[in-house]
Amino acid sequence: MQGILTEIKRSLDTIVIEDIYKYPAYTNMISIGDGKYKLEIEFLNPDKAAIEEIANLYHLSKTLKITSENIQKEHLDIDHIFVTRHMVDIIPRVKWDCISK
Repeated sequence: MQGILTEIKRSLDTIVIEDIYKYPAYTNMISIGDGKYKLEIEFLNPDKAAIEEIANLYHLSKTLKITSENIQKEHLDIDHIFVTRHMVDIIPRVKWDCISK
């Protein structure tokens, strides 16, 4: 059953990074072939401490362990991501573009 789903669009989710950091988020997940996925994560209503945590995770420059309600529900073969883009706007809203590993 793994890998059948090819796309999840702007779905409310709960993201857990490195088994420690838990954030509500909207996620987009798109299959790009070879069992890999492009993920877009929009962290919801982050406070200042969460914004700093998320930025620190991005700056680790390594693959990050990840799980989420949607990944588990859809049985997707995603357990690590590499963040390719980190964006923060004035709302404040934090977004990541990622590739699964």
